[in-house]
Amino acid sequence: MRVAHVSSYPISLNLAGKRVVVVGAGAVAARRIASLIDAGAHIVVISPVVDARIHELAATHQVEINLREFAAGDLAGAWLVHATTNLSEVNELVASEADSQGTWCIRADQALLSEAWTPASTRVDDVTIAVTANADPRRAAAIRDAIAEQLVVGELPIRRIRATQGHVVLIGG
Repeated sequence: MRVAHVSSYPISLNLAGKRVVVVGAGAVAARRIASLIDAGAHIVVISPVVDARIHELAATHQVEINLREFAAGDLAGAWLVHATTNLSEVNELVASEADSQGTWCIRADQALLSEAWTPASTRVDDVTIAVTANADPRRAAAIRDAIAEQLVVGELPIRRIRATQGHVVLIGG
């Protein structure tokens, strides 16, 4: 099945200290929570069952776990929402509530029904690589990995353009 091209606007978000709600707590949620921790988000997880990796992350970082089903009102105050359950109807309910309050929701099950997407991303030194491929996560990950590898081995002729420290040059005198 060929998916129609979706126009989007790439953006990086400062999530430091912001409330991010993750509904669902399986393998996909664990990967996303690890990235959200790196971004400094205040993470609230809502799920009746939680993956062991998420419990480990919660023990050492600011992750609040609510062991229960999603309920109306759970997204109050959320800056960003991730719907990562394996139940499409729950993800739809989460996305609908997020949309009604003007909060972006990223659906793990149906990217094209989301208002926002999580790109395949990584960091190489001070460069962040983030790739989307029109709802094809495996293709996006392959492209991300190829670019990262080229940066690591020096095959991309990219160097720092802006100086990281300012300086003054005195001429004459």
